[in-house]
Amino acid sequence: ALIAADARDPAPGYACREGSVPARYLTVWASSDPVRRHPPGTGLRIGNRHSLILEIHYHDDGSGRPDQTQVELELAESVERPATVWPLAPPDFGLPPGQRRARVGATTARLDKDVLVWGVRAHMHGLGRTALVSHVESGAPGCLLKIPRWDPSWQLMYFYESAIPVRSGSQL
Repeated sequence: ALIAADARDPAPGYACREGSVPARYLTVWASSDPVRRHPPGTGLRIGNRHSLILEIHYHDDGSGRPDQTQVELELAESVERPATVWPLAPPDFGLPPGQRRARVGATTARLDKDVLVWGVRAHMHGLGRTALVSHVESGAPGCLLKIPRWDPSWQLMYFYESAIPVRSGSQL
């Protein structure tokens, strides 16, 4: 599917929209998050028959500067604890014009197994004002990330000193 998408577009790369090619997230990055190191012993599995897609959102600042994007990966034959990235995002949404506040959120399906949460990240560019990520287990919420006054330079992946266990049946 990737080769066909690239072949249909004569320019380098191709226009990519969510769901246009079968893919899963490996990570999300923002310029405020220059180096991403996962907790020791963890890593994201990439099979030898997989392709990597780098999706970049550019903002033309009028400077005419050329793209300086670089990517460096640290690869290993195996890791002690393979990790998964779960994008938790609302479907397409619109913000009502003229309102000072609007709440946007999303919830996962109930987890079908126990998991360890190593870290979380909020991504709202300059639009958000507060961020909250929590898990709900047996009706009681547990905080995973709370940023009461959002700053776009905080679009980091926040890893915990120790993983947080979240039980089967919980929701994020």
